[in-house]
Amino acid sequence: MSLISMLKNAYHGAFISYKVGIRCKGDEQFTILPNPSCEWCADPFVFEHDGKTYIFAEAYNPFRGRGNIKYCVFDDVINCKDIKWHTIIDEPYHLSYPFIWKDKSGVHIAPESCGINDIHRYDCVNFPDKWEKKAVLLEGKRYADSTFTFDTEGNLQYCFTHEVTGPMRGNLFRYNFRNDGIIDKGTEEFISDNPMICRPGGHFFKRDGKFFRVAQDGFKDYGERLIFLNVESLQPYREAVAGEINYKQHPYVENCIGMHTYNTTDKFEVVDFRIKKLSYLRLVCNLVRLCWIIVKKLVKILLGRR
Repeated sequence: MSLISMLKNAYHGAFISYKVGIRCKGDEQFTILPNPSCEWCADPFVFEHDGKTYIFAEAYNPFRGRGNIKYCVFDDVINCKDIKWHTIIDEPYHLSYPFIWKDKSGVHIAPESCGINDIHRYDCVNFPDKWEKKAVLLEGKRYADSTFTFDTEGNLQYCFTHEVTGPMRGNLFRYNFRNDGIIDKGTEEFISDNPMICRPGGHFFKRDGKFFRVAQDGFKDYGERLIFLNVESLQPYREAVAGEINYKQHPYVENCIGMHTYNTTDKFEVVDFRIKKLSYLRLVCNLVRLCWIIVKKLVKILLGRR
């Protein structure tokens, strides 16, 4: 990447942030949750456990230039301003999209870590605060926003994952899970390369007797809107567009230009709103990181000449 391209990315990145919104099913308006100090949250997953509602999300830190995984407890709309986010998974590489599920063996999270070309699983040791990295499920490509389906007994069935091939471009593949919970790489099946629907945007969900896949529309811009696809058949796989959620339906969210994650429980729906507003803090952080990258490259060049 050229220096000019890196400068452009640093500048444009200073404008973009996200906010998480939650609403009770049946409500029209989302309540915006406060972001952690000096971070912003995206990719929210809502999870019910022992009578409480938890939201797990990516928390992007502009100082470090990468995301970690946090959670908060949602009690009610009135007290949402007092919500506190807690870090649970932090690695020396970027993490996002904390796909969470519960099965017979416990509660698990498989976050996106496409920067290291794999999908790995964390098992919960003490909910919700302690997690341990246990298994690599799949490796070899830049897998993004991996989303799983389950059979009628709650066992892992299929992994739908987006292989990133370029800016706002990629391929949606489906894989089978083995009996030991690891993804069978030999079962790779191409589903779509249509940028409007090939990147997952949340858990599959059932409504009115139908089964839906969530996709984020990246045709014109990254995460412009959310598209719901009715899964007509899992084998052979067949789906059809059934509806959408568009940020334009929510004008009360200031400076919003997109939405790219949707998840739901029996009680709540959560989304993230993409915000375009200049942050001088993010701009300074981006430029400092860029300078550090340039310094490291210069040091390598100088050392290589010796």
